[in-house]
Amino acid sequence: MQLQIGVKVIITDESGNTLVLQRAKSDQHDIAETWDIPGGRINVDESLETALKRELHEKLE
Repeated sequence: MQLQIGVKVIITDESGNTLVLQRAKSDQHDIAETWDIPGGRINVDESLETALKRELHEKLE
């Protein structure tokens, strides 16, 4: 068994709006097209902060 660690972030603006993203139809899990906050898995030797920045960049492209 391989351990995988992930990061998630809640982003809100001054008005209290929260960023949520809809998962892709092609999501490999049973959660396709559901809504979630941004996040993802951490790569080997990657800091939490670096992983979160990378995931945000990937999700918002």
